[in-house]
Amino acid sequence: MTPSKERERPVTNATSARYIIYECNKNGLCGGWGDRLAGIVSSYLISLITNRTFGISITAPACNLTDYFEPHLIDWNIDLDRLKNLPSKRISHMDNRLFQRTADKMNFSALMKETVIYYRENYEFFSGLQESAFHASNFLWMKKWTRDRVFAHVMRILFRLKSSLKKVLIDFINKVKPNKKWKLMCAHIRLGRNPTIPNDSEQRNNNETINVIWDFITKNFTCDLCKIFIATDSELVRQKAKSLFPDKIVDIPGDIVHIERGQMKNRCDAFTKVILDQQVLSKCDSLLLTKSGLGKIAAYLRGTEENLFCSANKQIVKCLPNNITTVFGMRG
Repeated sequence: MTPSKERERPVTNATSARYIIYECNKNGLCGGWGDRLAGIVSSYLISLITNRTFGISITAPACNLTDYFEPHLIDWNIDLDRLKNLPSKRISHMDNRLFQRTADKMNFSALMKETVIYYRENYEFFSGLQESAFHASNFLWMKKWTRDRVFAHVMRILFRLKSSLKKVLIDFINKVKPNKKWKLMCAHIRLGRNPTIPNDSEQRNNNETINVIWDFITKNFTCDLCKIFIATDSELVRQKAKSLFPDKIVDIPGDIVHIERGQMKNRCDAFTKVILDQQVLSKCDSLLLTKSGLGKIAAYLRGTEENLFCSANKQIVKCLPNNITTVFGMRG
């Protein structure tokens, strides 16, 4: 399907005076940027079902999303003061695996009756919507689409990178790939709980699994006209990459901070690095992933199955954008 045809798929959601707002505030956890994007995309799809105006409200951390992204085909930057006196309800399906597994049986119109729904979610449930007993007819346009294609399509509908960040991204790519002969070889190495982010929820990788990755990169990602980009949640991994590949490594400057679990004083500055890291990963000629929603979505946005690898069970395997969740056993 051509890009022009894809743009003809459902976009507008402002057909009634009812609203669904993806909400992330201090009154509960939202997860990292990958979790939040999953919730945003899922909320937008629900807005199509329930004929609601879609909005995004992220106030935790206290960073304005419009400092990083502009609304693209939908204006999700809604003045919430206009809604505060309307009948409303807050619904959270955070970490709710039962809801995810039974989304195909959920009648969202019956669940969401109030004028304004403030919604919190961190799972993808596209397949449930595609097979929904109540709402399948709303999604005939994505009936045969894979999850990566749906996700990337909605992201293009919703977001346009702020011009200041877009310039940084373009300048970075042009510098590391001055012509078509150069290749950008990338990895997203998520450790989970580590000295850089000691309060993360779990440890995902250790020295043994990371050494397998270093060996793979050394054997497969190094060449005369190659640059190597490593996005990570660990400053130790970042410095190790620089020591292993001193002439090849390229980097987006900035502190490594989890936007929900990091230090409050620098989370907004670090959010810039998170977004730019993900954007760079989506532009790579080769991409190696560890278990992480941020890297998975970068693979979705990348839009190709070529040279995509996943590190799982101490092995590096070829993977496809649509089976990343299967390889890693991730939600979604």
